[in-house]
Amino acid sequence: MRYFKTSFFAGLAVVIALAGYLYWTARNQGRAVVDWAVETQPVKVTFDEDGIPTLEGTTWENLIEAQGFVVASERMWQMDLMRRSGAGRLSEWFGNRPRAVQWDTRRRQEDWMGVADAAVGTLPVHEKRVCDLFAQGVNRFIEKHPGEWGVEYRLLGEQPEPWKCQDTLLILLSMIEDLTSAKDDEVLATIWQKSLTPDWSAFLFTQDHPWNVPMFGKPLPGVKLPRKAFTKTAIGSKEALEPVTGDEFFPGSNAWVYRGKQGTFVANDPHLGYSVPQLWYAVRFKQGPGSWAVGASIPGVPGIVLGRNAEIGWGFTNAKEDIDDLLEERISEDGKSYVARLKESKPQWAKIEEKPYTIVVRAADPIQGVARFTHRGPLIQESKLGEGWYTHQWLAYKPGMVRLPALAIMTARNWQDFNAAADAFCLPSQAAMFADRQGGIGVRLSGRSVERRVSGLTVQPAVSGEWVRIQGPQKRHRLYLAPGASGFIATANQRLWTEGFGEHWSSDLRSERLRTVLHNDNLSREDMEKLQLDTHSRYFKHFASWLSRAGSPATAEEKALAQSWASWNGDIARSDKVFSQLFYARGLLGSLLLGRVRQHFHLPAPDKLKYEWKIRSGWEVAVLDQPKEAFAIFGLDEAEVAHWLLQRVAVKAPSLGNYAIANRWKAQHPFVGAVPLLGRFFKVEEWPQKGFEGVVRVERPMSGATLRHVWDMESPSGGTWVFPVGQSGHVLSPEFKSFQEPWHLDQRRPVWR
Repeated sequence: MRYFKTSFFAGLAVVIALAGYLYWTARNQGRAVVDWAVETQPVKVTFDEDGIPTLEGTTWENLIEAQGFVVASERMWQMDLMRRSGAGRLSEWFGNRPRAVQWDTRRRQEDWMGVADAAVGTLPVHEKRVCDLFAQGVNRFIEKHPGEWGVEYRLLGEQPEPWKCQDTLLILLSMIEDLTSAKDDEVLATIWQKSLTPDWSAFLFTQDHPWNVPMFGKPLPGVKLPRKAFTKTAIGSKEALEPVTGDEFFPGSNAWVYRGKQGTFVANDPHLGYSVPQLWYAVRFKQGPGSWAVGASIPGVPGIVLGRNAEIGWGFTNAKEDIDDLLEERISEDGKSYVARLKESKPQWAKIEEKPYTIVVRAADPIQGVARFTHRGPLIQESKLGEGWYTHQWLAYKPGMVRLPALAIMTARNWQDFNAAADAFCLPSQAAMFADRQGGIGVRLSGRSVERRVSGLTVQPAVSGEWVRIQGPQKRHRLYLAPGASGFIATANQRLWTEGFGEHWSSDLRSERLRTVLHNDNLSREDMEKLQLDTHSRYFKHFASWLSRAGSPATAEEKALAQSWASWNGDIARSDKVFSQLFYARGLLGSLLLGRVRQHFHLPAPDKLKYEWKIRSGWEVAVLDQPKEAFAIFGLDEAEVAHWLLQRVAVKAPSLGNYAIANRWKAQHPFVGAVPLLGRFFKVEEWPQKGFEGVVRVERPMSGATLRHVWDMESPSGGTWVFPVGQSGHVLSPEFKSFQEPWHLDQRRPVWR
């Protein structure tokens, strides 16, 4: 017993000593250990109470170098994790864990390090200079402050390697992938559409939405119901139902430029995956009188992504352009050649290029592999499609497509300058929003588009699916409204143009709401901020009205539900209980209708084949607009469906709970749950969230708005912003999670202090 007690207390002492050491180490990290009066000269660096730096210098080159130093002081480990993720080097840190190895294997099979290396060689001289200066600043911090890069390095027993321009481009590639990745959706769509008739395919995978107002081109004819109906049958107890869940999250944003009686404003809230530390790092630059810029940067990337300067303000939304395809290749029997093209209908064969790779695995043997390529891109397999081989045709793999024009945008002075900068912004394709001090507002598509022979929305044979050419910036849509009468331009990932083979747009639920509110010509900056938190849903109001009208309630519980739905104004924040009920009912209805489709066309069950489509609400609205005819198409009776939903919700209602709590923030630092005991110190609060992906206030447990800003173009000091977590990546820093409460309570911070 005495031996046991001695061992126990000795072990406890070791744990306490280790915890104390790590606590002391964590307190002495990053910004806290820098002599800011000396180490960034000739640039002066000061921080406000939120940890947001202001960098003052005489040249932009000095400012960019200082930015690298400053960001590394606060986010070095996050930057390192992001570059390793892009390079396929996570296993070096995390060992032989299946997810890390699978991730690294995919990156190596597509040779992201080779793509980044090649992209460095194609950067224009001035962009390469900016990239190198930023790396120089990062490396200066790494060298001057050993062991002070982040406590995560101590826990892993690692240290950062020198930063290179290639590392910055790897982070950009990851961002481009987040905003343009489509091949997984296209694989699912291909499998579905092989079984569907053309009219059912066009219906379930519609490119239109009943509420769409295209910015460029004529309106489309609308969503058409399929011509042939299923055999009519009653709703059975063994109906094949999908899992009742919400829609999947798709990266996007809200952004609008507005000119009215109270001023000109730029509003933006980018929707991406949540993370701790957060994605954005806020920064201010001062180069001289009238030469400054303020905005949100990405750790590891020089300059500002979303911001404003003395003359113009800008924001972005994802244009959802289809530049990511999967092409089915014809491979020779020996597996060494592929059909590169057809000449007079005869196949022209070419040799498959092979590149060996090695994945270093911590505390395990390295993994050897061979990456294979056609001239169209990396050659991969897709288990859902069988045993064949497919080329991943992605625009980011083409020479010259990964660029760094941030400084050009930051220093633009007018619409012409802004367009020139956007011309160089090759990827990802964005709706670039613009406003100037004089009241001019505009939008233009950045990026590059591709000319096709066939649609890329499904998997195509390689020869016909190969792009004809990459189109230059001169063909990109743009719109400018000169100073004058009130007006606005709003984008929310909806369909913007009507020509071509179609893209991966989202529904028009958010854009319709923005148009409705912004038609008022007397809105203030505060109204812009309020709109970013808007939770009004025309779709769910429409659904509630139909359900309460057609449901024929029989019991007291059903009558109470129907009455509450009929009187609801469509605002989620007004009644969490009502929205929880309607959210559940919508899931049931969707599962019922898709179950009928699966049965009729003999499609696999949901656990074998998911259904996902970003404009799903397009056909759902079409059903609600003409319910009698639409439900008959599915072999159903409208009244029976409505009453069935009402009954099911009445039974489930007492246990549905609080939507905002169920939808609470769940993103955490990678060490939470992965590092025993100590990982919990990295945990942030899980605040309730009232938003939804189909309303302006986009919030889901792991994704949603990652920044909200409003630029007041007539008053540089009048702009506001707020972030979801904190500026610092250091767990014991006061700014590690200091923005959480202001974010969830919408307590905006002035951009300039």
